[in-house]
Amino acid sequence: MPFANLTGDTAHDYLAEGISEELIDRLSRIRWLPVIARNSSFSFPDGTDRKLVSKNLGAKYLLEGRFRRNQGAYLIAASLVDGTSEHTVWTQRFALQSPTSSDSFGQFVTELVAHLETRIDHAEQVRTRSKRQDSLTVSDLIWRGRWHLNRLTRADSEMAQKLFAEARALDPDSAEAIIQSTYALGWAIWADRQSKERILELRRWAQRAIYADRDDGRGYMLAGMAEMWLRRPWAARELLQQAISLNPSLVIAHAELGTSFNLTGEPEKAITHLRAALRLSSNDHHNFYSLTELALAFTMQGMWAGAIEHADHALARRQAYWYAHVIKINALVRTGDLLASVAALDELLRVKPNFTKRYLDWLPFVERKWPDSFIEGLKMVPTDRTDWLTNDDQDATA
Repeated sequence: MPFANLTGDTAHDYLAEGISEELIDRLSRIRWLPVIARNSSFSFPDGTDRKLVSKNLGAKYLLEGRFRRNQGAYLIAASLVDGTSEHTVWTQRFALQSPTSSDSFGQFVTELVAHLETRIDHAEQVRTRSKRQDSLTVSDLIWRGRWHLNRLTRADSEMAQKLFAEARALDPDSAEAIIQSTYALGWAIWADRQSKERILELRRWAQRAIYADRDDGRGYMLAGMAEMWLRRPWAARELLQQAISLNPSLVIAHAELGTSFNLTGEPEKAITHLRAALRLSSNDHHNFYSLTELALAFTMQGMWAGAIEHADHALARRQAYWYAHVIKINALVRTGDLLASVAALDELLRVKPNFTKRYLDWLPFVERKWPDSFIEGLKMVPTDRTDWLTNDDQDATA
């Protein structure tokens, strides 16, 4: 909907319309999210009943906004509303220092779109979970599969892959079903530390996703992930940058781009992209990944306090993430806090009892010295526990 100008100055009406138009353009780059065109959504006068707008446009959600001046800056409030119930799903405030600066305005819109994508994604997953199994459409199967995939367990991953396969069976040409199937395969490869053959399979699926919809950044992102795991981070970088150019709000692409710099031993560059990912989606439960990669970037620079801090932030969001535990243990050992390192290793083996060094051997660094450094750090912990060196891996949760 058109953003409301509350500055008291009609000269700022152009800004209200400009924000709405830019959001329509950026949101339309999220290929799974159809957005009503400007000519339709702007045709309703102020104060029109939300349910009427929703019904007439066939829109599930309405995005409303308003802005005012405050000490030289513009304060912008945005609200996402369920068009049927009129319940507010989400609201957020932003500060825009200069609407005439393309960088400032572009960053604001990119962040707002990233927040909206996360919230609508979650709301649709919850909505679909309540539907009967025998009445699921292709879209319902995909949303239900995404819900399972986000639970980050082996059983849920397998269920997600099954639901995505059912969606493809109903519509073999569904770009969304192909993309989600590819993403599910990528998660399984990462969680299980699977073989090169499986990674090559991911590459083929990612290429299929790109062919299905060349304007969807996610296909390029998934192809970039495959290249990284094949130890080709430079090739991955080009694909990830293409993904971001198609959808600047694609959080995972920013995070993976940061990871590509960590893998080539360039942590300073990695930090820039990882912080961008966190800024775009500050409340996303998947942030444990970006926070862990930030902890890694600090580790690679010998900045142990920063490594411990960000590893702790990651573990607060996902306690079972073994990589964050390993980075924290290494930082504690190398600062001489051996007592804390023992407790940290015990915690790793408590949440990941089948942890082995194979987890570290799989990591696709260009230089072998980094996995070796992590293994050396674990060995420096003064403990009699060596089971992490010999256990066979039976668990598959990230």
